Amino acid sequence: MIPAPPSLPARLLAWRLSPEWRDYVLGDLEEEFRVRAAASPRAARRWYWRQALRCLAAPPRPAAATLQTRKRDPFMRTLAADLRYASRVLLRTPFAFAVIGVLALGIGANTAIFSIVNAVLLRPLPFEEPERLVRLFHVPPQDAFPGMPTFSVSPANFYDWKRSARLFDEMAIYRFRAFVLTGGSGAAEVVAGAVGAGFFDVIQARPSLGRVFLPEEDSPGRSRVVVLSDGFWRTHFGAANDVVGRALRLDGEAYTVVGVMPARFSVAAWGVPGTQLWVPLAYTDAQRGVRENHNAQVVARLRTGVTPTQARAEMEQISKR
Repeated sequence: MIPAPPSLPARLLAWRLSPEWRDYVLGDLEEEFRVRAAASPRAARRWYWRQALRCLAAPPRPAAATLQTRKRDPFMRTLAADLRYASRVLLRTPFAFAVIGVLALGIGANTAIFSIVNAVLLRPLPFEEPERLVRLFHVPPQDAFPGMPTFSVSPANFYDWKRSARLFDEMAIYRFRAFVLTGGSGAAEVVAGAVGAGFFDVIQARPSLGRVFLPEEDSPGRSRVVVLSDGFWRTHFGAANDVVGRALRLDGEAYTVVGVMPARFSVAAWGVPGTQLWVPLAYTDAQRGVRENHNAQVVARLRTGVTPTQARAEMEQISKR
């Protein structure tokens, strides 16, 4: 189980940051922390403390914004990408967001839906109709999790939402997974996006070579397939056009390359497209039923014409069942 971020710096940031920046910064830091903690929890805690201290010393300044301008991407991965975090966040116009607070299934916690619209980055998100893409989170009770504005999702709650929600075209679950890559000049650590069935369909992204995952590959025993990022394909396979069908050894297991994503897919504005490769999540039946561990993320696409308010109302009804 990946640990939660250190509570003390999270509380200090929640106290120090302005309301318009609080969810934005803490959400990004938590997501980046979980990616790093998959490889080294101790290093991830040190990193979190460093970023928290930088932000406490020079917090982002509130910026005037009307409700009409609040349609920007809140999960700008460059915010927490490296040690340039503090200077970048102070120099860039804040990416505000539309939030829907609804009730979650099973545990009675709130859920937040964040738009992934990217209105002011140097390039738009490379997906069709990105304004319809949203991410779903839990909002934990503050008496139990003070200073934690959002919480990752449990598998059981996600599959409950997926079965019951009707105002989304589709939704998909994903998380991050660290592998040891072997072969070639030696061993190296890589971070992959472990994605559930339909992930690439939700965001409507197509590979430049080969294919993405089949629905049946999101199951144990059939998940030894991998999709490469354009950068990984070029650095590890020399941009070979015959890469589909080749093998890649991850954690000592042979994974078959089935596709390569185009370079434009690897944007820094949202974490999972920025990984080096992608593998099927492939939960077991037992893992799909876990409700107490919140360590996954959810992306969904609203149906055409559906508003965030309508989505909130539906989720509230689902929570009462």
